Amino acid sequence: MTNITAPEITAHRIIIQAVDDIISDLGCYNPIELLLRQGRLRYNDYERWRSGEQAFICELLMGSAKRINTLLSTAKEYALALKLDAEPLQVHGWQGSRLNQPLQFCPAGSDIHEALLNTQYIRSETLPQLDLFFDNQGVQLANDLKLALSDRNIELATDRLNQLEHADPGHSLCGQAVQLLNALQKLAQSERDSPATELHYLQQTLAPLAKDALADKARDFIAPFWR
Repeated sequence: MTNITAPEITAHRIIIQAVDDIISDLGCYNPIELLLRQGRLRYNDYERWRSGEQAFICELLMGSAKRINTLLSTAKEYALALKLDAEPLQVHGWQGSRLNQPLQFCPAGSDIHEALLNTQYIRSETLPQLDLFFDNQGVQLANDLKLALSDRNIELATDRLNQLEHADPGHSLCGQAVQLLNALQKLAQSERDSPATELHYLQQTLAPLAKDALADKARDFIAPFWR
């Protein structure tokens, strides 16, 4: 019988808590988010991948393949223990030739198990509606809307907002999403306000709004506004 050491128990608990936090924030378990939160992926490297500057995200991860695989395997096992369903995770590029195109996770023969990176875990449709993290259609639509906004996908976010307004018109995210979508649409326009005006709006209004509406996913949404 293999003895489990105290540090291993502590590390396991940290991973479990991190997965719980991700599910609470995003409505699902996302392995890329776990890597960001556990310090295995720098956000600026993540941006390089999303921007098409780096082909494979696994080549940007910090730590040995063994440690990365152990981290992601532990999180996967816990997600399955929660009876979440595995679903392919597609991540799309932000700009250039990779704009809205599916990105790649690992090259062939990688020591990091690609299935641990390109699979997310979502609520099973067969579970009772009274669940710790998910309780109605509005919750799932809100989570979908948050992901679309964090991806800065205006078309998809608009569609999810319309659905959320129909399913749960009183949801607090509805009003916030309208403002965030307006900001994305303005960002795409050639006419801009003065740098001082834009900086004040970003610091005093947009960044706090994004943080309140999108939690940790606000990082992805807000990144281009700082450039």
